[in-house]
Amino acid sequence: MPKIFITRQIPDKGISLLKDKGRDVSVGPEDKISREDLLEGVKGVDAIKLSIKAIFRFKDKVLYYKTTKGIRDVPGGHIEFGESILDALKRELNEEIGFNLNFEPELIYNWSYIKKEKLIHRVYFVYLIDLSKQLEFKSKEYPNEIEFIWLNKNKIKEQSFLPDFEKSLLIAAKHKK
Repeated sequence: MPKIFITRQIPDKGISLLKDKGRDVSVGPEDKISREDLLEGVKGVDAIKLSIKAIFRFKDKVLYYKTTKGIRDVPGGHIEFGESILDALKRELNEEIGFNLNFEPELIYNWSYIKKEKLIHRVYFVYLIDLSKQLEFKSKEYPNEIEFIWLNKNKIKEQSFLPDFEKSLLIAAKHKK
């Protein structure tokens, strides 16, 4: 059985579950594990980060945000070890914008981001949340650094978003209920 290197903080519960299943787990901060040791420890093991995203829609508009550093995205985040996709979405929306999701939204798109030279592989699951009225959102985590923007569906292509991000916004804007 391969050894598992934990290179980012995961809940102690996750480490315990791995150990209970007989896995050999080494825990340590990334800067204390050399790249060579890390590669040797994960040889043949797929390391994929799973993320969830939510696109809010009101009539012909979709919501995204822009940070003071110019990053554009939609609310969401990583799925933690042992967490369901829906639970992760609920947690992230509450943590980021104080939105309490009390239903299961529709999965409308997913994509992968792979950067082989840096051993990065992320898979994104994008959900659509239709609103009955246009809400104004504010970041709970970074209130002075994030601006939420309602964008008309006809203006999406003008924004020069990254391809999969643009595609997810277009799908959300055109999706039939």
